Amino acid sequence: MRRAHARARAELRARPRVRRWWWSALGLVGLNLAVGIGSAVMMLDLRASTHHAHATPTPMLWAIALLLLALIAAGPLIAFAPSPRGGLGAGLALALVAAVAVGFGGSGAPNLRPFFAIPGAACLSAEVLMSLLPLGVVMWLLTALPPRPLRTLLATLSAAAAGLLGLHLSCPVGTVQHLLGFHVLPWLALGGLAVLVRPRLRTRAYAP
Repeated sequence: MRRAHARARAELRARPRVRRWWWSALGLVGLNLAVGIGSAVMMLDLRASTHHAHATPTPMLWAIALLLLALIAAGPLIAFAPSPRGGLGAGLALALVAAVAVGFGGSGAPNLRPFFAIPGAACLSAEVLMSLLPLGVVMWLLTALPPRPLRTLLATLSAAAAGLLGLHLSCPVGTVQHLLGFHVLPWLALGGLAVLVRPRLRTRAYAP
């Protein structure tokens, strides 16, 4: 008990004024949107310069993009709320819907190379690279909160959705195998890895 009191007093001395939780959440939303939209513009410009048109019908393409944008915007606000509870379930349900939409909402346009050839590896690498900055920031922000698996999963999936957004808007391959294997599964793997890593990181504060 004395150790807990000493830790609480040290925390109060270090942070006499508590920063509102929504500052971190809104900052993360802004970063995720900037990375997601910026990566989408960059990837679309790259595809246009190489004359690789996107074969997915535009209404479906933009519907999935709006779904990912909703996850990017809502995920941090739900995950960092002091008492998310039911909100976490709704946020994770949104992530599940996004995963299904990305995986099965493609054009069906085939990859002209073998399944594990360069296009798939390039998509996987691009998604991970575009997600690194938002993931690093969200993991640092999560160390100010007690480690909770569902909170970590939602926060990191919404952060990694920034990379998924840029990739999905630009990738010309629309087969289910490619979209699940090189778009959706790497995204889910990043969230799962974050859940395993977060308890091993030192918690900086003990706010609820």
